[in-house]
Amino acid sequence: MGRTTGTSVGHQHHVAAFVVVALVALVRFVASQGECSESTACPDNTMCCSQYNYCGTGDAYCGEGCKNGPCNAGGTPPAPEPPTSGSGWSSFFTEEVFDGWFPSRNADFYTFERFKAAASAYPTFGNEGSVDDQKREIAAFFGNVNQESGGLKFVRETNPTEIYCDTTNTQYPCAAGKSYYGRGPIQLSWNYNYGACGAALNLPLLATPELVETDADVAFKTALWFWMANQCHQAIIGPPPSFGKTIRIINGAKECGLVNDERVTNRVTYYTNFCNSLGVDPGTDLRC
Repeated sequence: MGRTTGTSVGHQHHVAAFVVVALVALVRFVASQGECSESTACPDNTMCCSQYNYCGTGDAYCGEGCKNGPCNAGGTPPAPEPPTSGSGWSSFFTEEVFDGWFPSRNADFYTFERFKAAASAYPTFGNEGSVDDQKREIAAFFGNVNQESGGLKFVRETNPTEIYCDTTNTQYPCAAGKSYYGRGPIQLSWNYNYGACGAALNLPLLATPELVETDADVAFKTALWFWMANQCHQAIIGPPPSFGKTIRIINGAKECGLVNDERVTNRVTYYTNFCNSLGVDPGTDLRC
């Protein structure tokens, strides 16, 4: 082989210099992209933080495992984050508060744990809006429950005078020999309510309405179903919040429009007392 000439040595120096420059550029590029984490966003808000803690764009960064930034661009959406611990009604309405509100209740049937289990099926109940909205809804629900069930003492209507069967309702016809008088915390009544509630809960409430007075889980579920299905939730959330509308929805035909009706007064008193207990303004639309 011949000797290396000066020209070839110079060429090698140029190649080496180019490699160094390229490496420096690459390092600067990577540095500019930045490292990131679940708590540290990328310097460029158009980039995503990948599952390997690097910033970039495209599926490799914004797809599966993306930690922050505009994730899911062409990738698999990450699992939703769990709700913040202590958020919603569970942050202020505890078993201690429940016991304090209903000291003389039927404690074998109406328990806090059964209410809590039933409420889990209705994620917006007591969890929507501001904390004040949430507090008003809990106070409104239990203010009406207090009136309907005698402070959670009664699981069924005392001395019903009829079987509450609307024979004109063909969608949910009454079952032979069954009565649809008030049962549960909110005293679910009438065949059409039992039928619609049973359909929603996948329970045979038309054929076996007694479930509401023998199964506490079912009892609380029927009360929450009625509350949510009949827009009591929307009425008390507002704006503005209206406790009066919840009365009208629950028993307006019998109580509303009368001068100083004692039942309405009771409901308003229970509601405002519970609001005071939770430290929230009850609002001004109280009666119906």
